[in-house]
Amino acid sequence: MREQWIGDFRATVWQGMMVIDAETVGGKLGGSVSMFPAEGSNGTATIARIVPAEVNTCPAQLLLLMNPIHPVTGVQVPWHELERVFPNMRFGTIAQASVEWQEREMTVTWHSNIGTQGQALLHKSSADRPPCSPAGPPDGARLRTDCPQVADALHRAIQLLRELDMTLDEGVSASGPSGSH
Repeated sequence: MREQWIGDFRATVWQGMMVIDAETVGGKLGGSVSMFPAEGSNGTATIARIVPAEVNTCPAQLLLLMNPIHPVTGVQVPWHELERVFPNMRFGTIAQASVEWQEREMTVTWHSNIGTQGQALLHKSSADRPPCSPAGPPDGARLRTDCPQVADALHRAIQLLRELDMTLDEGVSASGPSGSH
C-alpha cells in the first residue's frame, strides 16, 4: 500500500490542513504526517514520522514522533527553539493516534505527551489518477494542491520528512536494539 490522504484537522490550540503519506513495507504500516496551520491559527507547520507498526485491527493504534518547522526559516528545529516565536505555548513531541479508514475516507484522533489532542477527517488523494478520471475527488471535495503556496509547503515538508527520517534512524541506531528511548 502506498497512499496519500488529505483533509482538515482541529487540535487543542490550532487547526489547519493535514497530509498523511502512508505506506506498507514488510507488512508494517509507516509513513509521515504533515500538518499546516490555517491562516490565523496559532501553530507552525509540523511533521511527524509514523513509527512502523503491524496493523491488525481497525482502528489502528499508531505512534507519531513529531517535529516543528520554524515559521520564519522553514527549517526543522527542536521544539524549545520555538518558545520565542510562540511564548506561552507548549508543543507535544509524541502522539498516540487512533486511525480508522474506509476506501476513500480516514478519521484520525490523537493525544500527545503533553495532554493536547486533535482529530482529522481526511480523504484519499486521487493524485495518481489521470486528469480526466471520472472518479474525481471524493464527494466533490477539492484538494488544494493547485495553490502554489501549498505545493511549495508540501515539497518542503517532504524534504524535511526525509531529513527527520534519517535523523530518527540515526538516533534509533545509536540507542541500541533495546527499544527503550
